[in-house]
Amino acid sequence: MNKLAFYLPEEDTIKEMEKLKNVNIYKYIVAKTVEKLLTNNIYLSNINPSLKEIDELVDSICYIYPEELRYSVKSQESLWLCKKIFEKDNNKAIYNLDNLSYFSNNVQNDYNLLIRTIDKLHELLPNNPEYRFCYKQSKPLDSIFLLNSEYFNKYSDDTIKKLIEIEPAYNMVLPNNTVVPDNIRLAISIDEYTTRFGIPYQIGREYMGKSIFDNKDKKVKTLIKNLYD
Repeated sequence: MNKLAFYLPEEDTIKEMEKLKNVNIYKYIVAKTVEKLLTNNIYLSNINPSLKEIDELVDSICYIYPEELRYSVKSQESLWLCKKIFEKDNNKAIYNLDNLSYFSNNVQNDYNLLIRTIDKLHELLPNNPEYRFCYKQSKPLDSIFLLNSEYFNKYSDDTIKKLIEIEPAYNMVLPNNTVVPDNIRLAISIDEYTTRFGIPYQIGREYMGKSIFDNKDKKVKTLIKNLYD
């Protein structure tokens, strides 16, 4: 099997994102680092020790894969995390998307099928975050996770909104024909994206309005180093 699709925005894109008012880039960076780790089959048992010191990152991995709690005594003491995991409403219907891989390229290249895949993924992924790291590869799913630009000019505003909530960095390249300002659209999408990773709303607010790349905080530097290495 090929390596799972993973979209990592350029550092310049992150810098443009953080220029927008009221955008919580730190929270996005935490979730993006978790996404990179799990896409590469890196869990708490084999994670870089410096990353294991970042509580919100460890809790996020435990939220997606509760069995990882055995590797974090601190997370085992989190009542908030326990309640968050307890409230997950898993719907295994998302695994029907794996059946896309069995069809021909002609079928997988169908535009309307791609739109339906975006709709279904947007609907079901929030309560099934682990699917992002175990899906059966197909052109529609890989196109979504890697932002295939083939249909940029055909997407409806609703489809664009759903794509941005799947990956907030798409906000910087997809057109905005709505009355919603770019900064509000990005801020909302980061909240949606990080909620999928079990990251609390308030995490990282102290870093807002500051350059994430110039930040001297140890855990911020650790996240950036591991994300862009």
